[in-house]
Amino acid sequence: MSTFKSYLTGFLLSIAFTLGAYFAVTNQLNSALPIILGLAFLQLVVQIFFFLHVHKGADRIWNSTVLISTLGVVFILIAGSIWIMTHLNYHMTPMQMQEHVIKDEGIHK
Repeated sequence: MSTFKSYLTGFLLSIAFTLGAYFAVTNQLNSALPIILGLAFLQLVVQIFFFLHVHKGADRIWNSTVLISTLGVVFILIAGSIWIMTHLNYHMTPMQMQEHVIKDEGIHK
């Protein structure tokens, strides 16, 4: 019974956070981005504790280690992708960009 209560609590909290983000966007709040990011972080915590049960069981140290390692890999992947895209965008001149678009679109002058 406690497992069902845990899942129901997690589900209701997830719905509440999702609706909070939805209403922040639909009401066009000035601080919508920080609200969305905060609610996304809270929803991540809810998913980890209520559905993945990282904090329970004999393997909780290994589960936490794997979770932290996964978050590290995801961070490196996202930060590296942003860095590469920024680097490529910075070093591409407007003429190169125009030539690239013309070549990809098959436009002939």
